[in-house]
Amino acid sequence: MLVIAGCGRSGNTLLTTVLGQIDGFLSIGELTRLWDVIPENRRPCSCARPLSECPFWGPILGSDLQDPRTVQEAAAAGRRLRQEPLLRRRWIRAGDRQTFEEAADRYATIFGDVYRRVRSSAGCGVIVDNSKRPVHAYAVGRLRDCETCVLHLVRDSRAVALSTERHEGRGMASSARYWMAVNLKAEYFRRAGQGGARYMRVRYEDFVAEPRATVERILRFLGEGRALDLFADDRTVSVGRSNHHVGAYPDRFPTGPLNILPDNKWSTAMSRRDRLSVMALTWPLLLRYGYPTASLRAW
Repeated sequence: MLVIAGCGRSGNTLLTTVLGQIDGFLSIGELTRLWDVIPENRRPCSCARPLSECPFWGPILGSDLQDPRTVQEAAAAGRRLRQEPLLRRRWIRAGDRQTFEEAADRYATIFGDVYRRVRSSAGCGVIVDNSKRPVHAYAVGRLRDCETCVLHLVRDSRAVALSTERHEGRGMASSARYWMAVNLKAEYFRRAGQGGARYMRVRYEDFVAEPRATVERILRFLGEGRALDLFADDRTVSVGRSNHHVGAYPDRFPTGPLNILPDNKWSTAMSRRDRLSVMALTWPLLLRYGYPTASLRAW
């Protein structure tokens, strides 16, 4: 199983769409949203059907997973887990650590049941879960009967901040703090062992610059030594398979040739003031991930 961790607006959907086209891979979208969309079918599957009527998810969910008590228990486990300790393990009291680990185990048990049903139904070798939350990756990495690999997807904080402001209405400073918080959590849980999962970091910019080479590197990380037949050339993917993404918008999953191109709009669309503001809040991780910060030093 491959779990994507990182900020939204980082190319997560693009990467998981491409990975979902590989033979033996199945992309299921953001599984953490499953318990939010089950009640009243709040958002359809990426195939445009309500989850309960989706030919893939309907049989997997069954009546037991859609039972209100199960939904409430899963939601409660998620809330407990999101109160996770952060940044420095020495800050955590012994009792708090035990409570957190117990919550992580309970959370993993609930989601492990869903993963097993997906694998049994689809017969796939690799499930791609684009849940993004680092604590989710940590918890499901504790599953003993499921080998979990975590792919930490990062993108330049300035690009994320601009996209978040445009699409979600969040301010630049708020977006920058969100970017730092999510990536710090990913770093923290990597050092904590990701619950036993293996870890790999990929930069969005490297992926869109060399899509084929990046996907091949991911496959090597997963121990999947195979030839890729989904690329028409080094950056064009033929999207033909309809994966069933939870919590997705159907119109974001067109089929046909998909040309993967770099997106550097932020470098010209952001004002100098906004760029400097975001860099001032995120420069430690920008440096760690190899992003240029020359203008911050000049400032």
